Amino acid sequence: MKLYLPAILAASACLAASCASTEPERLADIQARALSGCPGSIQRSRAAGDYDYDLDTCECVAKRITTPLWSDEESSYSGDPMPIKDARAIAGAINKGATFAEGLETARSKISVPASNSVNTCFAKR
Repeated sequence: MKLYLPAILAASACLAASCASTEPERLADIQARALSGCPGSIQRSRAAGDYDYDLDTCECVAKRITTPLWSDEESSYSGDPMPIKDARAIAGAINKGATFAEGLETARSKISVPASNSVNTCFAKR
C-alpha cells in the first residue's frame, strides 16, 4: 500500500484542526450532568437512612448552576455566571457524594462564597 505525502499531510491537518476546535465545557452541560445525577443522589441518601433532602432540593441546587450570581448593584440575581470550577464541584458532589448531604458539604468547602450563597437559596424555604 502506497501512501502519498499530500494525503498524510491532509490527514494530519484534519486531526490537528479537530483538536484545536475543542470547545470549553458550558455551564448548561454541567447543569445537565448535575440534574441527571439527582435521582441517584437522593436514592443513595435514602439507602443510607438520610431523608433530610428530596429530589426537588437536589434539582434546585443543580439549577443554580446556570442562574447568574447575586449582584449587589442590581439587588438581584443578575450578576456574573457561576464559575466553571464551582459548577463542576456541585455536579461532582451530586453525582459522586455518598449521600446528597455529604456531597453538598464537600462542594461547599470547594466553591466560592457567591456560589455557596446561590445554592443556599434552595434551603431558605425549608
